[in-house]
Amino acid sequence: GRGCDKCRIENCCYTSKSKFKNFCKSNNNQGIFYIIRCWDDNEEFYKLGITSRSIEKRYGSKTKMTKCLPYYYEIILEEIGNPEDIYEKEFGLKRKLKNYHYKPKKDFHGSVHECFSINPIEIN
Repeated sequence: GRGCDKCRIENCCYTSKSKFKNFCKSNNNQGIFYIIRCWDDNEEFYKLGITSRSIEKRYGSKTKMTKCLPYYYEIILEEIGNPEDIYEKEFGLKRKLKNYHYKPKKDFHGSVHECFSINPIEIN
């Protein structure tokens, strides 16, 4: 339903501020910055990110592990705002947190650059 892998990546990844802004047009021109705590029986970490849709639509149920997010999660912070500001907030916070990067044991979209061993709110 999303086309080939190349098209899916081109159409879903926020690789630039302008792409994120375009995705947010379908959400009243608003973006969402979020921080979630993720866990399972073996590990716990924090993930931050941006989305043009709700966190629940992005990851599914908080009480079920899914292919999109193979961990349970709880929302720590959800901030709705101007897509450009939201994009800059994520970019700046990821830079501040680079020394706390965490690589989850289970792979999922966003697991490479957006996961951290500490709560990002403590740094901000």
